Amino acid sequence: MRRLLLGLQLGWSIPYLLTLFFTFRLDSAVAPVMEVLARYLLALPGGLLAGFGIRRQSYQTLNKDWRARIRPYLRLIEAAAGAFGLLQFILVPAAAFLPAYYLNESLLPFSPHLLWAAVGGFWLWGVVRSLTIVQTEIEQWIENVEHIQALTADRERIGRELHDGVIQAIYAAGLMLESVQPQIVTDPQRAQGQINRILKNLNQTIQDIRRYIFDLHSDMPDNELEPGIRRLLRDFKINTLLETELLVTGEPVEHFNIEHRRHLFQIIRESLANTARHAAAKQVSISLVYQPETLELIIKDDGVGVQSLHLEKGYGLRNIRERARLLDSKLKIDSAPNQGMTLHLTVPYK
Repeated sequence: MRRLLLGLQLGWSIPYLLTLFFTFRLDSAVAPVMEVLARYLLALPGGLLAGFGIRRQSYQTLNKDWRARIRPYLRLIEAAAGAFGLLQFILVPAAAFLPAYYLNESLLPFSPHLLWAAVGGFWLWGVVRSLTIVQTEIEQWIENVEHIQALTADRERIGRELHDGVIQAIYAAGLMLESVQPQIVTDPQRAQGQINRILKNLNQTIQDIRRYIFDLHSDMPDNELEPGIRRLLRDFKINTLLETELLVTGEPVEHFNIEHRRHLFQIIRESLANTARHAAAKQVSISLVYQPETLELIIKDDGVGVQSLHLEKGYGLRNIRERARLLDSKLKIDSAPNQGMTLHLTVPYK
């Protein structure tokens, strides 16, 4: 193979050497001969090798899934490259030697430029479509990686909070029970009060564990918007025991693609997690209002609310704002102490 390629490279140098030799002797008789030789020795093998190289490179560098998605367009590129090489053998200027004496541009009843333009157009279309699909796959892969990283970070954070909060609370309850045990006989009334406080702390710890379970099991659904939100609310209610409600107004004008739906699901999940951890709420409602050009998403709870200073720090709102930006949407958050919190998101369909 190495010798063959070196031989082809040497053969390709012949037209350049002949051109250099005839530079000062070029006339109307020599020019067609030089063009035919350049097409035979350069364009013909170049086109065929380009088609073969694209095919071989696609099998060596692309995985099966990607290759299956762009196979029609790769075949179009390969066919266009091969056609370019073959046409360079068939459609050459007429010359007084074989095979250009018989196989030349005079075979076509129309201008050969139209055929060259068609070959170039098919080649360009295949390249553009292939690159578009590859770009889409890369963006999807990046989205999946970011999703996995976010889940990993949540699990690490929840693990630390479990260790620092829940486990310590259970350990403290155990110590308090040990201290109460001698008082059951000597001072039963005081012991009963301490036991009630221990039970209250344990109930609070159980609620914290349920909230952490919601964080751990709330992977993003891939189904349509309303079924996905119902699934999130169902898991949220099971794991936090809070009342939930989904209100839908109007009919969807257009359906969001999977990337936009994942952003919306993540915003809802983050908002519900914030409510479970910080709001001390009893009820959460989500409203979907379908407008002619936008979708309005409203998430409201009846919790303690947060001050404006806290809206800029933590509570997962940084992640919510970033995803709202990716959706080209408008985000508004209303909250006041003991007035609950309302998240209003206006998302354009396009």
